[in-house]
Amino acid sequence: MSPRSETANRQMREASREAILRGALEAFGEGGFHRTTVEEVARRAGVSKGLIYNYFESKTALLEAIIRQRVEANADLLLEMREGEEPSGRLRRLAEGTVRGVLENPEAYRLTFALMLQPGMKDEIGRIEKTVIARERELQGAVTELFTELGSDAPREDSLAFQCALTGLAMVLAVQPEVAEKPDRFPLRPLVDRLLGRFLARHT
Repeated sequence: MSPRSETANRQMREASREAILRGALEAFGEGGFHRTTVEEVARRAGVSKGLIYNYFESKTALLEAIIRQRVEANADLLLEMREGEEPSGRLRRLAEGTVRGVLENPEAYRLTFALMLQPGMKDEIGRIEKTVIARERELQGAVTELFTELGSDAPREDSLAFQCALTGLAMVLAVQPEVAEKPDRFPLRPLVDRLLGRFLARHT
């Protein structure tokens, strides 16, 4: 039997790493970071505990990797927002991109919201806190610029209000992603259109 190619080995490593991150995401989101053991993460990921330590030096390193994935996703959304189009179109892109991100990975958003409520988490993610805060400020600044382009007389306040509304929508979808498939109960598309309409009506 011929040895596996480097490409095949790399793919296997990436698949193992993603399985571990997925297992950690589910475990941390359901049981809380402090109560979850590495053994539980390994069980959910379908790998050995020892393999986890081949990729991540600690449980905290696992958490940091998950948070970095969210930061990178926000960076991608930020790039999408800044590409061409009128400011109203870019604002829609932000809203629809946020909704799409939650529905594609509700566990990540559930974990994010759960971390906000778990005591002591600031110390656990201290090494990447500055990166997270910087990315959030960059996103907030980009949305503020959009409202400035739209002619808002209070662009920063409109930016914060809009992002708060999006966060509320994201929380609903993270906790109950199934409602997106029940338009009679939760008309998602009309809700997004109405949200955008409320903010754009004053500036267009």
